[in-house]
Amino acid sequence: MPEKHDISTCGTLAGFAYSQATITQGGAATPLTLGYDVQPLWGIHLMASLLVRPNLKLLSLEKPLLIALACLFSVINVATLQAADTGQPQVLQGNSHRLTYLGKEKIPAFEIDGLPARVHTQGIFVTKKSLYVTGRLERTPKRAFFFRFDRDDLSQVEFLDITPSPSKKQNIKAGQDHPGGFDYDGKSFWIPVAVSRPHSSTTIIRIRTPIDAPLSDAVSELAFVVDDHIGALAVDQKNGLVFGANWNTKVIWLWNTDGTIQKQTPREKLFHGHPNWALAVQDWKYLANGTILASGYDKDPHRDKAQSRAVLEWLDIREHKLLDRIRILGPDHGSDSLTREGMALFNNELFLLPGDLGNNAILYRYRLETIAE
Repeated sequence: MPEKHDISTCGTLAGFAYSQATITQGGAATPLTLGYDVQPLWGIHLMASLLVRPNLKLLSLEKPLLIALACLFSVINVATLQAADTGQPQVLQGNSHRLTYLGKEKIPAFEIDGLPARVHTQGIFVTKKSLYVTGRLERTPKRAFFFRFDRDDLSQVEFLDITPSPSKKQNIKAGQDHPGGFDYDGKSFWIPVAVSRPHSSTTIIRIRTPIDAPLSDAVSELAFVVDDHIGALAVDQKNGLVFGANWNTKVIWLWNTDGTIQKQTPREKLFHGHPNWALAVQDWKYLANGTILASGYDKDPHRDKAQSRAVLEWLDIREHKLLDRIRILGPDHGSDSLTREGMALFNNELFLLPGDLGNNAILYRYRLETIAE
């Protein structure tokens, strides 16, 4: 039996009666095991092991009369329940997509310049053989890095220092040490490296390298400079366009690959019918046919506070359409922080890396399916 955690009590511990119920996460029912105290009658004790948010609907519960009688004498205040680990995969669902949790991998610690590396993760990109990561080395002076891990052996890592050097001639400001979410156009990685504050400046770095090739053979070059903090890039290879999300995604930028500005769109005007859209994009990837897959935090002040802030969205920015959304609860204690940093899609697998490298970073994997609307 999995380890249990005390969630709420309106009585004392005694014997436990167990009941089977179900919960639903985005339409998918999952068994939920509750243990509750039945001695004395006015005491009830709920226990569990995997966090379930209050917006998950309770579908059925045996012995409801017992619970009702017990709580006539005491009020239960249950902010969250926890589901026992039944071995069933966690399933999260939107209108046209479904995520099924597959597992997780720990990324081993490593060194830079002979010292343990603590790297604030930003963006990721995944291939069959490699895990690419951007991050800021949390050491004085702070520096921007680009990493490639071997997916068959995550202890094998190589890296490039991509910190721009200040230059008045090229309009590169000092303090650009914060790389962001990034994308690949078939020939090059496009990475923003910004000053870590709103309304600052960003150098867009282009790293020319074949997928899975050693970074020692890569060629890094300046693509263009932006007078704003750009936190994530997505690249439309076919049309030669680069999409940029600034700090908290209050403005969406659109450039040609030479840096010519095509458009700047305030977020409140981005999607028809969604004036309160407020996804703070952390990472996003261009898919096809105008669709961008974005991950980040929902900062809509009007959202239901019981809902997870961690969001995955399918966006058509040029047609101003919000196509689909999935709110993500992590498999570890129902965390809503899984989309706070890197996200990538490879084949039909979604990858999320919310933690810092060198600090027990965990890479989470989900199977992504398209379902009928």
